[in-house]
Amino acid sequence: MFRLVLSAAVAVAFVSPVQANEKLKETCIATTKIVQVAATLRQGGSKSKNVKRSLTEGVNKVEDKYVVTVGPLVDWVYSVDGNIVQQPGGPKAVANRYREDCFAYKP
Repeated sequence: MFRLVLSAAVAVAFVSPVQANEKLKETCIATTKIVQVAATLRQGGSKSKNVKRSLTEGVNKVEDKYVVTVGPLVDWVYSVDGNIVQQPGGPKAVANRYREDCFAYKP
């Protein structure tokens, strides 16, 4: 599941092989922010569908090019053990884990 999420997020980035590194970095930074917002909202008790709505059309709306990543990223955040998310610093820990894996991703 996580590999699929990364594939969906990173697929947005690739325009040409020459730009791949810079686009990967840009995409990982943007999608890490999405993950952190989703984890923070989850920690606060929000339901998955409300988080998706907030990120696609609400106060936390992401750039249009990242809207397609919201569903898989939020689904992934809600698949993470709730005990991890609920800990102090949990959303940051979840986002850091995602960021590390995103930057390590090799298509």
